[in-house]
Amino acid sequence: MACQFCEGSVREIAPWIVFYPPESHSLSKLLKVLREAAGDPRPIDGFGLVAKTSAVRTCLEEIGTTLTPAEQKDTIVADIECAEPAVTDIARARPLATLLSELNGEWIRDYLNSPKLSAAAQPIIDRHGFAYGHEMLLRALDEKGATIMPAALYKAACTPQLRAQLDRAARVTAVRDSVAGGLEGKIFINFLPTTIYDPDFCLATTFRAMEEFGLDPGRVVFEVVETDRIDDYAHLQRIVKTYRREGFQIALDDFGTGYNNLETLIRLTPDYVKLDKIVVDDSPGSGLKTQLITEMAAVAKLNGIVTIAEGIETAETHEHVRDLGIDLFQGYHIGYPELPQDRKNAALNAESQLRLAV
Repeated sequence: MACQFCEGSVREIAPWIVFYPPESHSLSKLLKVLREAAGDPRPIDGFGLVAKTSAVRTCLEEIGTTLTPAEQKDTIVADIECAEPAVTDIARARPLATLLSELNGEWIRDYLNSPKLSAAAQPIIDRHGFAYGHEMLLRALDEKGATIMPAALYKAACTPQLRAQLDRAARVTAVRDSVAGGLEGKIFINFLPTTIYDPDFCLATTFRAMEEFGLDPGRVVFEVVETDRIDDYAHLQRIVKTYRREGFQIALDDFGTGYNNLETLIRLTPDYVKLDKIVVDDSPGSGLKTQLITEMAAVAKLNGIVTIAEGIETAETHEHVRDLGIDLFQGYHIGYPELPQDRKNAALNAESQLRLAV
């Protein structure tokens, strides 16, 4: 049985919403806002109300400013199929604050259920300046053709189901675009451990994509990206074990900041450790950063771990961290993220220009 969070389409919000505010004055404020939005809210049970979802959409900002954060947290809502709430609707209950986030991020559903996502490839080079691989970075385009960055995409995916499906879609997109772009060497793909509930089920789609597009698992490195605190290391170790069983390698991303810390390093013993930009940037002028990088490079080498310095933005920084013993390098000085298809087209254009010149 597949995981409901990781497979299938995302459920859309039902046509009606029932509200149960914590106090009567909260109810009065909601009624006022919805009436002014040309809605037709209907009080029920003396302490709740029902309104059309379409009316709620028109006044999201007003609701967010009229009700205090505490009221938004304590007001319970459920989206329902008809104007009469039923006992079974309790399964859809959540705080109003969550619903407001869902409605504000509804646009993300269009990207999950259609091929609107893409993956830009940022090059990684070795100590001799040769190409080693690429990290695949999630991208999307809005209706005007502007790029939507990962932070905005994941912010819009505000529920566990949306985050799990976005992360799954990002992994599949990375596989597809790395093959479509004809990329060589290692392919680094990010994943959020908190979106993977059962590795055998939640990662099945990713593994099928590898087979479908013909990407050799031996070329793939999955990066542990942890934006939330890791409380269940046993679960994370099960995920890593599943990846390694299928022939993939593991990288610890953003080391030196956030929650990817020494405990995560010790428990996972990854194949790669990526030093975060905050450690690498301006390190030539920082004794503290220089010492941290030197010691990390030495510890990693003793334990067979490959080090990658992220955030290489100047030739000086590149030379400095290379002299400190770092193995691989990534950053704007090395190369900007580029959509593989654009890269492929540029190569074809260059080849065409060369033929014309000859």
